[in-house]
Amino acid sequence: QRRARRTKGMSDAVTFVEGLRTIGGRCFFGLRLLEASGGVRAIAVGYSWKDPDSHCPLPGAAEEMDDSVVVGYAKPRLHDGEYVGDLDAGEWQPRQMKAGDVVGLLWESTDDGVQLAVFCSTAGGFRECCRFQLESAPFLQDGSQLWGVVDLQGRCTSVELLDAAEASEVGGFVQ
Repeated sequence: QRRARRTKGMSDAVTFVEGLRTIGGRCFFGLRLLEASGGVRAIAVGYSWKDPDSHCPLPGAAEEMDDSVVVGYAKPRLHDGEYVGDLDAGEWQPRQMKAGDVVGLLWESTDDGVQLAVFCSTAGGFRECCRFQLESAPFLQDGSQLWGVVDLQGRCTSVELLDAAEASEVGGFVQ
């Protein structure tokens, strides 16, 4: 399934992107926001290094999951297993997203540890909006499996996973 949609309420809409693997220490996935009406638009994206079945029952928000990293929400913040901090105003602002906008997330294992980069659509194309050094994320060997995490809250109700060609255009990487 390439689409996820919340059909009721304003929260409790955590879903996973399966089949992601690290290649060259990197893993990337991207999403297009399909539906976002007025009011508070809040989306968060991230990665989990544990099988989604281990998160049963699912929490009301992805930021409540252990063994995961999530960035976003209406008041943009980073959770790396626990609350890390708020994003600066110049960084990614999920509440400003509208239908058709794209967000991508890059996991990158380097000699200095694990970094997470958020890519977002802008009037001039795509750009890296922010990058974080993760403290509690494990260093993963090539071929390791990751699960993308998407949390639709507020008025963000539907997203579509980008195909490999679109993801390559956004982040410069092939899934």
